[in-house]
Amino acid sequence: MSIGLTHGEPSAAALTVAQGIEPLRQLLTDLGDSVGASAAGFQGAAASGLGAALTAWFEVAATLSPILDGYASALATVDTEHATNESVQLDRYDRLGDRLGDVGGGRGADDGADDGADGGADDGAGPR
Repeated sequence: MSIGLTHGEPSAAALTVAQGIEPLRQLLTDLGDSVGASAAGFQGAAASGLGAALTAWFEVAATLSPILDGYASALATVDTEHATNESVQLDRYDRLGDRLGDVGGGRGADDGADDGADGGADDGAGPR
């Protein structure tokens, strides 16, 4: 199994989550209003239990917006930190290659095309 991170995808996911927060908040508000308007028709012992359960459910559901907002922020942070870390690693790789000299090509040295510069040894595998 291969797990990778593509630049921009966590930020795109964060945007999707952030854009869904307000519609979810509105849906929960509308649902609460509908249940509240219908509550007058509930009677008996079961009605009080249902009312208590619905109240507890809506109290928990109200915490979804801040949780989703935090999740969206975390996704965007992961994307930013990943890009920064990758840039630093590539810079270090380049500096190490400069210090060691050309011992098999640096980043981008093997473009996969057999240009004959290495006696036809280009196998398209890229840097090793």
